[in-house]
Amino acid sequence: MTVMDTRMDEIVVHPAISQRLDMACEALDVAGYNYMTARYEKDQREHPNRVIVGSETYPPEIARNWEEVEKCSNTIGDFTWTGWDYLGEAGVGVPAYRPGEGGFGAAFPCQLAYCGDFDLIGNRRPASYYREIAYGLRQAPYLAVQDPAHFGEKLIKTPWVISDASHSWTFPGSEQKKTIVEVYGKGSFAELFVNGRSQGRKEITPPGAGVIGNRALFTVAYLPGTLEAVLYDEKGQELGRDRIETTGEPAALSAGSEDFKDLHFIRFALQDKAGRTVGARAYDTLLTVTETENLTLLGLGSGDPKPVHNYTERVTATFQGTALAVVRQKDPEKEGTLTAVTEDGKTVTVSIRRGE
Repeated sequence: MTVMDTRMDEIVVHPAISQRLDMACEALDVAGYNYMTARYEKDQREHPNRVIVGSETYPPEIARNWEEVEKCSNTIGDFTWTGWDYLGEAGVGVPAYRPGEGGFGAAFPCQLAYCGDFDLIGNRRPASYYREIAYGLRQAPYLAVQDPAHFGEKLIKTPWVISDASHSWTFPGSEQKKTIVEVYGKGSFAELFVNGRSQGRKEITPPGAGVIGNRALFTVAYLPGTLEAVLYDEKGQELGRDRIETTGEPAALSAGSEDFKDLHFIRFALQDKAGRTVGARAYDTLLTVTETENLTLLGLGSGDPKPVHNYTERVTATFQGTALAVVRQKDPEKEGTLTAVTEDGKTVTVSIRRGE
């Protein structure tokens, strides 16, 4: 699939595919098309009564796909791979700069696909905001910053990778290095500001085959402070803006719990003095948890696609500043506590109260 990526539009409209589709669709109320966006308009014209859904498509192509869905009345939607990250197909969505770092050739300890809108523990990733914009559900732009440590290097990517960008403006040790800032938006052009200084305006690339549409790219030097994008329509009217601030170093470990009967999902986050989550990988740390006897630790981990600890251990490394523990309350009438400690001694304790 990776090798054929640039030829998929030609392959899926081949007469041999059409013949097999005709046979298969005779038995279907709804035809699920995997990676066959190039057929939507063609099959609306030739098979207007065939109900089609994009049952699996490439994440970077959602802007183009959704335009096709909206044009074709018999195409009812598009499911882009994928909503939530998962174990298996290790590395398919992992961006890489050297062989073995990502893609289907990702080496151990890579275990996750890493192509979800949400990472394994529920953190929302840039692809999710990009999709929200493509669907017309978000008017404001969204900022995603490529790692300045790899500026100028060739990205080894599969069709399930947009880039290595994150919603962060914190890259300790990369001051003054160039980086590429991605501005996602459904407008005419975007303007980028670094510490209040304009970096110019760029047109938003329209969707198209083989193109990551609804996006503008800026090359700037990384300077700690603020990064802000403003999106404009064709008349120059502002549609919205997005802003990221450089965080400080981790000053505390926070914890919050989501409770579902006897199950408790406890999310940990490294925070700076201002209470902001510190997502810079340079500050990630090992986290060790202990629980009282009324609790059973079911799992502990992060969104890291390359974890070195098993999810059943009492230790994990934070990833982009966060981690998640799942515990079960043995007796709902008894209280319990879970305590987490970082390598440098930051500690937080969560109380699981009776009946919660």
